[in-house]
Amino acid sequence: MKIGINAIFYGELAGGYKHLCHLLDNWKKEKENHHFIVFLQKKNAPEFNYYSSHNIHLKVIPLVHLSPVFGIIWSTLFLPLITRFGNFSRLFLPFNSFIPRPKWFGCITISVIRDLAEYEIEKKYDIFRMIYRKKLMMPRTINNSDRLIFISKSTYEDTFKHLNYRKKNFRIIHHGKSNIFTPVNYDTVFHSKFGLAKKKYFLTVGRLDPIGKNLIRLLQAFEIFIRKNQDTDFRIVLVGSKWRNTQELHKFIGFLNAKENVILTGYLPQIDLIQLYSHAMAFIFPTVYEGFGHPVIEAMSFGCPVICSNVSSLPEIAGNAALLFDPYNYNDIVHKMIKVGNKDIQRDLINLGFKNVRKFSWEKCSKGTIKHITR
Repeated sequence: MKIGINAIFYGELAGGYKHLCHLLDNWKKEKENHHFIVFLQKKNAPEFNYYSSHNIHLKVIPLVHLSPVFGIIWSTLFLPLITRFGNFSRLFLPFNSFIPRPKWFGCITISVIRDLAEYEIEKKYDIFRMIYRKKLMMPRTINNSDRLIFISKSTYEDTFKHLNYRKKNFRIIHHGKSNIFTPVNYDTVFHSKFGLAKKKYFLTVGRLDPIGKNLIRLLQAFEIFIRKNQDTDFRIVLVGSKWRNTQELHKFIGFLNAKENVILTGYLPQIDLIQLYSHAMAFIFPTVYEGFGHPVIEAMSFGCPVICSNVSSLPEIAGNAALLFDPYNYNDIVHKMIKVGNKDIQRDLINLGFKNVRKFSWEKCSKGTIKHITR
C-alpha cells in the first residue's frame, strides 16, 4: 500500500515531531508491503534522514520553509494533485492540516488530533492564528478527514464538546515511552553549569508559555514554598524554548524575591534532560491544558516523583502515580510541593510511576496507528 505522510510543520520540534519519529522508526521495520512517502521541508530533512529505508522515502518540498502561507498552498493545492495522480491509497496527516472538503485528496485521509488548546486557552495564539485554527482548520480537518486518531480520551471528549464530533471512524491511541528512559548517575559538572551542584530542585519541561503552561502561577507558588520551607538553597528549573509571550515571564521573574532561585535553561537536548529528570526532587507540571502530557511519562520513566495539574488529559495519563493539584490555586500547588518532600511519599510515587509507564509503548502505538491507517 502506498501511504503519503504530510510532515510539513512549523515551530519547534516538539511532541508531534517526536511522535512521528517513533512511528517511522517502527514502520521501517515493517514486513508488510507498505511504502511510505514522507513530504517535508528542507530544514527538517537532516532530522528525518535516519528513518529513510527500503520502505520509507523522503521527499523535500521546495519553498514551504519560507512561510506557513506556502505550507497552506502546498497542502490545499499541490499535495492533493500528488495524491490524486500518484496512486496513493492513504494520506496520513500527523500535524494539523487544512482539508477544505471531503475526499479532497482523492484517497483515504487519516488525521491526528493532538489537542484543542485554541478552544480551551484564551489568547493561546495571536488573533489571526486563533481565527484560522478555530473557524477553518480544526472544524474542516475533523469533519472532512475520513478517519481520526486522538492521542487521549480527553482530546476526543474536547472534540465532542467544542465541535460536536459524532463520527465513529476514530481510535484513541496513546503515545509511547522510549526505552532509553532510565535513570543515570549524577553528573556534577553538568549540574554546576546551571548552578545546581548539591542543590535540591523542582523541574518543569515545556515551552516557556506563561499562559498555557501556567508558569507565573507556578513561580508564585514556588516563592511561597521557599518562604514556608525556609530553605533558600532550593531551585526551580524551567526547561523549554521561547514562546510568543515569554517576555512576560522574564518580567515577572524580575519582581520575585526568590528570582536567584529560578533557573531558565532554554531548550535542552535529551541527554541533558536525562540528568535533570534523574536527579530532580520532583517534576512539576502546572499546565492548564494538555492533549497528552508526554513530560509526565518521561519523568516517571526516570524515577522522578511527579506532581501535576488535575485537568484535561493529565489524570488519564498520570493515573494514581502522581500528586494532582488545581492549577488555578497556587495554595494547592504549594501544598503538593511540600507534600512531595516526604521521603515515603517520594518512594511511593517513584514505584507507582515505574508501574504506570509500562502501559505506554511506542511499538503498541505504531501498530495501532498503521492498523487504523490501512484497514
